[in-house]
Amino acid sequence: MNHPKVVELVIFKLKEGVQADDFIKLSHQADRALQSFPGFNTRTLFYSKTTDQWVDIVYWSDLESAKNAAESVMTLPETQPFIQSIEEKEMTFLHLNIEEQAGMIETLKNPNTIELVLFQLKDGINPELLIKAVRETNPVIQEHFSSFEARMLLKDVSKPGWIDLVYWSDMKSALQAAEQFPTLEAFQPFIAMLKPEGITMLHLEPKI
Repeated sequence: MNHPKVVELVIFKLKEGVQADDFIKLSHQADRALQSFPGFNTRTLFYSKTTDQWVDIVYWSDLESAKNAAESVMTLPETQPFIQSIEEKEMTFLHLNIEEQAGMIETLKNPNTIELVLFQLKDGINPELLIKAVRETNPVIQEHFSSFEARMLLKDVSKPGWIDLVYWSDMKSALQAAEQFPTLEAFQPFIAMLKPEGITMLHLEPKI
């Protein structure tokens, strides 16, 4: 599997009346269309029971390919039923660069559970310090949590904003790790860089 460099990530809810099973079928149809675009790597549609939110994650070889595909998808007949099922007022659309990664890249094609943390840095924090902190905590995660599979630090390409994306073997382990992270000494420098009021955490499982 080639290492992707860009992530397209869409967080959304379904329009009222759209059934999850029907939407998943439409997503399979959209998936076949996406795979035809240059630069496509892999895609997974995730769902959170807790927040009733969906997260569509697509990995691309480069930003240009991701942007070109995003523009084209909006006009393809085969993707219209999928797009029209989404509540646009509840949607967040992002393109992000992969700044740091650890773990098994093969996990991206067959994920089990993900933890998605959206955040912003405190004013004055050098992004390089954040990347260094993430790099230093990766071995700690691998040592303490046998259910850890992969981790990516993602940076929004168009505005201030970051995502800490962690792949886990199962939901129970992901939730337990989320409770333990703030108590581990190695994570304190990382946590201290984040704006507390801007943190959003989601735990999701794959649907396709």
